[in-house]
Amino acid sequence: MTDLAGGTGPELARAGRIRDYLLGDGHNLAVDRRLAAALETAVPDIRQVIRLNRGFLHRAMRSLLAADIGQFLDLGSSVLAAGNVREVVRRSGHGCRIVHVDADPITVRQGRSLLNGAKDAVVVQADPADAGRVFDHPDTARMLDPGRPIGVIMVDLLHFVPDAMGPAAVVAEYRRRIAPGSRVVLSHFTGDHWPTHLTRSTVEVMSRSGDPIRPRSYEEVVAMLAGFELVEPGVVGVGEWHPERRLDPVEERAAAGLYAAVARVP
Repeated sequence: MTDLAGGTGPELARAGRIRDYLLGDGHNLAVDRRLAAALETAVPDIRQVIRLNRGFLHRAMRSLLAADIGQFLDLGSSVLAAGNVREVVRRSGHGCRIVHVDADPITVRQGRSLLNGAKDAVVVQADPADAGRVFDHPDTARMLDPGRPIGVIMVDLLHFVPDAMGPAAVVAEYRRRIAPGSRVVLSHFTGDHWPTHLTRSTVEVMSRSGDPIRPRSYEEVVAMLAGFELVEPGVVGVGEWHPERRLDPVEERAAAGLYAAVARVP
């Protein structure tokens, strides 16, 4: 399987580090900040998009914790970013085990340094789109029990999977490896409800990074979850998944660029 890492040197901006910068974090490089600035120029609401995506992650994580999911596979979401999976778990008071997976060696190195030998979490360097490599990694095998439900977090991931790799096949392979009762949490970039120029601008700017992005339709996102039971309200705009408040007009405009869903393995 083609590695999502693409170019891994500091000469290429990476989506995770761009996201960290736009969330106000310091775990990024000058090349990431330059491309983030270009992205903000092209898509003025991009910080709102990222914050709304992060808000969905928090709501989805709380729903998984309420369902007694006690182990998580965090694919490409980064232990470095503010409001990451581990932060949500720790604030909840639940005792959970977490495997963070990233292909970018810089992010992995910084993540391991940040965890500093923590017992409840590890960072694995692997292609998040390669379920076999992820599950075969000794740290994953040590941390997670595949016989018990796992929360697989695919927030801000699948739109970086090329069509040739088949994002639906990626999700299906994870489904095959996790126990009944497991949940998959995903969000995905879309141009269905965004102005065409914003969609094109996002694609163009990210084509200069190590993580080119691909918008996909509602039908394509639904197809990725074949074989799952969709948790209500199904595949919806990122701001429509169990919102905690009414979005303002700027947030509504930004939220139109992402689909979100949580699905259960029957």
